[in-house]
Amino acid sequence: MDQISKKTGLPNSQFPSLPGLDGRALEREDLHELRRAADAFEAIFVAQFVKTARAAKLADDVFGNQASETYEAMLDDQYSRQLASSANLGIAEALVSQLSGSSPISRDR
Repeated sequence: MDQISKKTGLPNSQFPSLPGLDGRALEREDLHELRRAADAFEAIFVAQFVKTARAAKLADDVFGNQASETYEAMLDDQYSRQLASSANLGIAEALVSQLSGSSPISRDR
């Protein structure tokens, strides 16, 4: 935290100490909440990836209408949830590892 104080000129008391980022271990329930947030972020990331892939279609759909677009959006949402929960993309693990200040953890749920 001294580096922040040097750069900003503000005392350390202006910056709350966060467990995990300051070398202190996170409590079990905090780690569980962090894991849930990281999993949710990974699902959002994958959803955005799938949405972008869908938008990159090369031709117009002959039967394209609002109903099919709604169906495709719902299908993409389910694809992204399934991918995020079953595929080990490593995004959630990297977030948990970085924010908890620990070594990488297993995907226990």
